[in-house]
Amino acid sequence: GGAPGGGAPEGGGFDADAADEYRQLDAKAVAALQALPQLQATQILLELRRKKGAIRNPSAYVMRATSNATGGGEGPRGA
Repeated sequence: GGAPGGGAPEGGGFDADAADEYRQLDAKAVAALQALPQLQATQILLELRRKKGAIRNPSAYVMRATSNATGGGEGPRGA
């Protein structure tokens, strides 16, 4: 067996809804998000939107969240 290859998502990938969040991010954060499965990336963007007022550096937040999502973080993840 083998894992199926992931093609590029249709329609340019992410929700147009998330465009607002993308505009706040630097290129590194966007690339990190795009490297994730779309569901995880969407969850991170939704979380970013929910915490909009509280997050001073959205790019740093995304970098940390993507690192956690790929197993780079330590400790249990609370919902």
